Amino acid sequence: MTRYDSPLRTPQTRSLRGRQRTETVFEYRTVVVGPQEPVGAVRAYLVSEAEQNRWELAKTILYQGGARKFWLRRKVVPVSSLVAGGSVR
Repeated sequence: MTRYDSPLRTPQTRSLRGRQRTETVFEYRTVVVGPQEPVGAVRAYLVSEAEQNRWELAKTILYQGGARKFWLRRKVVPVSSLVAGGSVR
């Protein structure tokens, strides 16, 4: 596996007839694989990422030279404070 990126999208809101809906926010990661990497090894890597780190395959591109690019995504879960207005002891 060659390169990784992880830009984080910001939440966007839309108005639906007076109601507001917050869109689901995903974290994206790209994996670029050279043509020399065996398909079985790449598949095993993607499966392990999905099972252990909750990534899912969003998009795949196969380039002319045999290189492959995969976009993985996972839902960003907002973290809220355990104690409102106070510190955790």
